[in-house]
Amino acid sequence: MRKRFAKQLFFITLTISIALFAWAGRSLAQDAIEIAVNDVQAQEGTTNLTLEVYLTLDAAADDLAVPESAVLLLDDGGRYPAQLSKPPYYVALVLDTSGSMSGALETVQQAIATLVEQAPPQTYFAVIRFDEDISLVQPFTNDPDAVVTAVNSIETGENGTCLYDATVTAVQSLEQVAGEVPQRALVLFTDGRDERRVGESGACSNYTFEQVVDYASNRQVPVPFYIAGLSGSPERVNLASLQQLADATNGQVSNNEAGMTALLHSLLDDIHRQWLARMTVQPSLGVHRGALLFTLDDQSQPPAVPVTFAASRSYVVTPPPLPPLELSVDNFTYNEVGDMYSFDVALSAPQQANSLGIDVLDADNVQVARSTQPGPLSSLQRLTLRTTDLDADGRYTMQVSPLSAAGRAIVNEDGSTPTATYEFTYNPPRPLRLNIDGVQVQDEPALFNLRTFRLEDDVSTLLLYLHVENGEQVTRYEGTLTGLQDNQQVGDSFTVPVDTSAVEPQTEVPAQLLAGTYTLALHALGEDGQRLASARYTFHAVNPDGALARAIKAWQANPLLWPLWLLPLLLAAYVFWRLGVRAGHRHKDDEEELEPEVEVTAVSAAPPALLKVLESPDATFANGNGIHITHFPYTIGREGCNLTIADDRHISRRHAEITFKDGIFYLTDFGSSNGTFVNEARCTPKEPTPLSADIGAKIRVGKTTVLSFKEEQLTMNN
Repeated sequence: MRKRFAKQLFFITLTISIALFAWAGRSLAQDAIEIAVNDVQAQEGTTNLTLEVYLTLDAAADDLAVPESAVLLLDDGGRYPAQLSKPPYYVALVLDTSGSMSGALETVQQAIATLVEQAPPQTYFAVIRFDEDISLVQPFTNDPDAVVTAVNSIETGENGTCLYDATVTAVQSLEQVAGEVPQRALVLFTDGRDERRVGESGACSNYTFEQVVDYASNRQVPVPFYIAGLSGSPERVNLASLQQLADATNGQVSNNEAGMTALLHSLLDDIHRQWLARMTVQPSLGVHRGALLFTLDDQSQPPAVPVTFAASRSYVVTPPPLPPLELSVDNFTYNEVGDMYSFDVALSAPQQANSLGIDVLDADNVQVARSTQPGPLSSLQRLTLRTTDLDADGRYTMQVSPLSAAGRAIVNEDGSTPTATYEFTYNPPRPLRLNIDGVQVQDEPALFNLRTFRLEDDVSTLLLYLHVENGEQVTRYEGTLTGLQDNQQVGDSFTVPVDTSAVEPQTEVPAQLLAGTYTLALHALGEDGQRLASARYTFHAVNPDGALARAIKAWQANPLLWPLWLLPLLLAAYVFWRLGVRAGHRHKDDEEELEPEVEVTAVSAAPPALLKVLESPDATFANGNGIHITHFPYTIGREGCNLTIADDRHISRRHAEITFKDGIFYLTDFGSSNGTFVNEARCTPKEPTPLSADIGAKIRVGKTTVLSFKEEQLTMNN
C-alpha cells in the first residue's frame, strides 16, 4: 500500500514539475512577466477549502499586465479554475501639521487629491493628522470625495511634532482595519524631526526612533512606508532618519516636491498590480503543493506560480457511481411543409451527455447524413432531421448517440454504449411538375391531288418537348397559341394525349403559323377536367414556304409523281430545243443558252456543337470523349436527359438545357439545388444565359461535373 501511494505521489509531483517547466517554456520567446505571491490564506469550510492567493504582477514591467484566466494544478491531480479579482488595498495618509510644514501643506493636499482620484475603487484611505496631538480626521473609506475633503480641512499650527507616536498609531490603525489583507501601505508627509514646539527642548514622542524602526519592521503583515520628506525650509528635512525608516519597511523616500510626485506614482502603480486569485478546492489531509497557471489578456503565459498550503482534514469526496445512460426515440413524424422529420429523444441522465450525435444510414449501412444537437440537454427534447441528403423511396436507419465534451460516444460503466435507432422510408410528397423544354416548328411536304391535278397546302406541325414529373393523374393536355404581337389566340385550343410510356414525352400539334413570336400555354388536366399544372413557352416561327419550294418538297417526297413531272419537262425541253435550233439559223450571233431559275428558300438551322465532359464523379465519362450535338434543345441531368450523368448526386434529375435561337446558343438552369455556372458565373434560374460557343464555354453543373461547349466548324466537304 505504501509503495503504491509513493508511486502515485511520484507521478503527481512529476506532472506538476512538467507543468511548471512547460508553462515557463511558453514565455521564453517573449519578455518574462514575473508574478510574486504576497500571501496564501486557506479558509476551511464544511465540504471544501477556499484558497485566497494575493499576488503582485511583474512590479518591474513598464506596462500593466492584466490576467485573463488562471487555473490551479494540485499535487493530487486536481485541476481547479481560479476567480480573479482586485483585492482591497488600505492606505494610511499621515500628515505632519506642525509649524515646520506650513509652507508645504498646500502642495501635499494637491498631491493627495491626485493620488485618490487615480486609485482604483478597491483602495481605502484613512487620513491622520498629528503635531503634539494625534487625531483621525477620516476613517478608512473608498469614497474619493470624502478623503479629499478631509485632507483639505487640515491646517498647520505652531505646535511640536510627535512623529514617532503618530507613526506607531498609524500602523496600529492599519492592522485593526485591514485584518489579514496583505495589501497595505503607510504614506508619511513630514520633515522627519520629532521635537517640541519652538522654545521647548526634548523629544515630543513617548517612542524613540529605534523603537519605531523595530516596531515597523517586525510586523506579521509587512507595512511599507512611503515617506515624503517636506518642510517649509528644505534644509530642515531629516533625510537620514527617514531613509532608515523606509529601508526598514521595504519602502521609499523622497526629499522634494518632484520626488514626492514620483513616490506617489510608485505607490499607485503598486496598487494597480495587486490581484487576488480565489479557488475552491477539495484536497486531502496534509500539506499540498501546486502550480498556479496564468493566461494574460494578450494570450501570453507567464511562468507558473508555486503555491503551498495545508489542510487540517480531508475534503476528498468519493462520487457515487453514475446511473446507466439510456435514451429512446419517439413521435417520429414527417412535416410536408418543411420537408423534414421531427422526433422526441428521451434521456435518463442528460447531465452525463454534452451533445447528441444523429447519424442516418442507408440500406447498405453507409452513412449519408450526420448532425449534432449541442447541449445543454434535458430529459426530453424535440429534434428535427433534414432530408437534403435523402433519396425518395429510400430505406434508412437513424441512430442517436450521446456524446462527451470531446465528441466521443459515451460508454456506461458496464461497458455498454447507449444508442437509440429508428427505421423509416423517405416518402416525400410528389407534386405534379409540367415544363415545356422546347417547341420545334416542322413543315410536312405538300401533297399532289391527282383528281384535281393541283398541289395541296402543306401543314405545319408543332413538335412539343415536354418534361413531366409525377404525372400519374394527368389524363390529357389542353393548349392554346397566342401571338405575342397582337396578344390574340391563334386558331382553336387543341388537346394533346398522354403518352405514359415515353421517358421524355414528345407530341405533335398541327398548326398553320405565319412568321412571328408565339406563346404556347399548355395545361395538364385530370380525369374530371380540373387543371393540375400549367406551363408556358415562347418561340419564333418563320414564313411558310412559297409555291415553288412546296412543289419541290412535294416532288421529293412523292417518287410516284416523278414520271408525271418529267414528261411535261421533257416535252417543254424538246420544244425549246427546236425553237432554239431555228432561231440559231437566223441569229447565230445572238445564240443564247437558257437556264431555268429555281427559287430556293434557305432554312435556318442550328450548327452542330461539341460537348465534352472534363470532370465528373461518373466513371462513364472518364475517357473524355466529346459528344456531338445536332438537335436542340439538349437537356442535361441525372435521369432521363440527353446527357445523363447518373452517378453525380449534386446534379438534379433535370438540371439544365442548351438551346439555339436567333444564331445564339443559350444555357438555361431549371432551378437546380446546386446551380449551373458558365465560366464560374452562376446562371439565374429559368433565364437563358448566352454561351460563347465560337471560342468555347466552360460549364459547371452542380458541384463536381465540369463540361466544355464549343460550336463545331464545318468544312466545305461537310
